[in-house]
This record gives sequence, structure tokens and C-alpha cells, in this order.
Amino acid sequence: MELQFRGDGRILKRKARVITSKTHKFELIARIHGDCLHNIKRLVSSVLVQSHYNFRLHLAIDKTSNEVISLCRQVESDPQCVMPFPVDYPPGTIKVWENNGDRLYAVANTARVLDSLDDADSIIGVIDADDQLCERRALQWVNRLYNSANLGAVWTSNIWEPYGINLCSNNLDDSQDVYKHPWVSSHFRTFKLGHYKRVNPDNFKDENGDWMKRCEDQTFMLPIIHVIHKNNEHTHFLENPCYLYRGYQEIGGEAHQYQMQLEKFIRNRGFVE
Repeated sequence: MELQFRGDGRILKRKARVITSKTHKFELIARIHGDCLHNIKRLVSSVLVQSHYNFRLHLAIDKTSNEVISLCRQVESDPQCVMPFPVDYPPGTIKVWENNGDRLYAVANTARVLDSLDDADSIIGVIDADDQLCERRALQWVNRLYNSANLGAVWTSNIWEPYGINLCSNNLDDSQDVYKHPWVSSHFRTFKLGHYKRVNPDNFKDENGDWMKRCEDQTFMLPIIHVIHKNNEHTHFLENPCYLYRGYQEIGGEAHQYQMQLEKFIRNRGFVE
């Protein structure tokens, strides 16, 4: 069902979900870690109200509390529990990925889900544990773009809470080396699974052969965009804000410095064939 809202945000009525010319399957990966109990229901419900109905939400759990794990299991078995109105969802709409070992960090946590998927034409979208989609037509708009042009990746404008600014930028010039181009592909970022499958996994690892522990966005998107351009496909920036970003990192702090080091390493190394 698609929702219609009043000006004050209250639900006015529901109507049939929108079916576009090709309803790409969206595989949305939410990386669950840390103290995110307060946001799980908001994140999940922001996906479940999407007007584009063809999606599956993967809750990829890394190190977190038992309360978070319990809530993820609950929404997997009963998505209705986070919704204020009755809506039917097919079995398997939400899938929980648990981790009982050491912390994986975002790159390895995302890769284990991607490696399990096999539909090259499906669209991958990434959501962080403390964020959410902020537009119920987000998947509908992105799906329409993939239908309208020869695109391998689409990213949208976002809203950085509490500052109200957008962290994404304009379209990427296909003629430029993505590793030398300023970073533009932040949340909400999507790409076709088939392009990920064409990337050598060494691109996602550091100089010691270990999975990257920071800089997940550029770790994935730079080699994927490189493959997209090599395949004569394109990327697109959607100006409509679709993602509420709540990330915070102290500038100059240890984590920030480590991330800057990894970014420099990734860009200097370039694409690994």
C-alpha cells in the first residue's frame, strides 16, 4: 500500500502501491551495530512505507546489545510490530544476519550480504543503523531513474541532522578518473549488484589483506563506479533529499585521522584488477 499524508504528517488514507515500467528488486542493507536501539523502529518503518514495493531489507548485525538483536529478530518475524496501521508484507521482507564472532566493521558486514545475492540486475541500497530514509518515494524515484537511462549507480541528496545540509554533490563526470575526482557519492547511495560482482575483492581490503575498518563509502563506491564507467554505463545524482543522516565524527579525532589515512591509501592505490 502507498500512504497519503495530511499537512501535519498524519495518515490521510492508503492507496495501491505504485507499479512502474520495471520494478527493480531493491536489496537494502542496514548495518546494525553499537547503541542503535532507539532508531531501529524508525529505520525499518521508513523502508516499509516505501511506495515501491519490491524490496527486501537485510538487518546485518555486527557487535551490538542483546536488546537490539532481540528487536531485530522481532521485526524479522513480524514487520507489523513497527507499523501504526495494518499492512501485509510477504514472508522474507526482512532478513536478519547475526554475528556471534568478532566485530566485522561495515565493509565486511556489507560484503557478506552482497556475496549471498545472485540477481545481477537487483539494486543495492545502504542504510546505517542510526539513519533512515526520509522520503516514502525514494525507491520509486531511484527505480524510475534506472529505467530511464543506462545507469549503474544512483545516489541522492540527503539531510544531515541537526544541521539540515546535504553531504552529496552533483553528477560525476564520466570522463574523469573516479579515484581523482572529489568525493560526491554519499547517502543515499545505490548500485547494481552485477557491478559489485565484477570488482576484485582486494579492492575492499587494506595493504595487509584485511577488510577495511573505516571509509566504507569510498571503499565500495570508487571501484564500483570505476567498473560502471569501464562497462560504458553511467551514474546519476538525484537532487531530491531521500535520506536522513545522523552520523557524527569528531574532526581531528583518532577515528577521523584513521579514516583520512585510509581514504588516501585507497585513492593512491587506485583500482585493483
